Amino acid sequence: MVLKSLVFRIFLLLAFARISFAQVTYNQPTSRVVRNTDGTVLTVKIDPHQLRVEEVLRDSSGSVISRLLRELDEDFHPKRALKYDGGNRLVSKHEYFCLKGRIEEEEIFDPRDNLLSKLVFYYDSKNRMTRIEQFNAKGAIVSVSRSSGGGAEPVVKVLPSSPASK
Repeated sequence: MVLKSLVFRIFLLLAFARISFAQVTYNQPTSRVVRNTDGTVLTVKIDPHQLRVEEVLRDSSGSVISRLLRELDEDFHPKRALKYDGGNRLVSKHEYFCLKGRIEEEEIFDPRDNLLSKLVFYYDSKNRMTRIEQFNAKGAIVSVSRSSGGGAEPVVKVLPSSPASK
């Protein structure tokens, strides 16, 4: 469980470090490749006509680590997503709650629809993401990610586990 949580925090860092706590706009057909310093490569393909986004993360040798298929609503905001591992096995299901054109919450479920985690996103007056709080299935907060300002990479604070949060 600790390893899963650590992998999830690393995933959050990779996902949000490159977008500087800004949300992605999905209304234009786009394909983008991001090469990370650890050798991984993230390919993002946006198809606004089908209201879909596909994100594929590959290791330095080109093998697929994970694939995320995101479904968009008619305003091009994320509604739900399915995440697969490198062997194309379903790992998690995601539900997004958007208000004012931005993601407010994300709930993450296992393949059997059991709640795993919830993310709550916070924004400043200029609509820039400033903080993400991660909660476990029981509602206990497990980590807080904060923007360190000006497009810098986020700072993640992992909170100590308590017996009630396990």
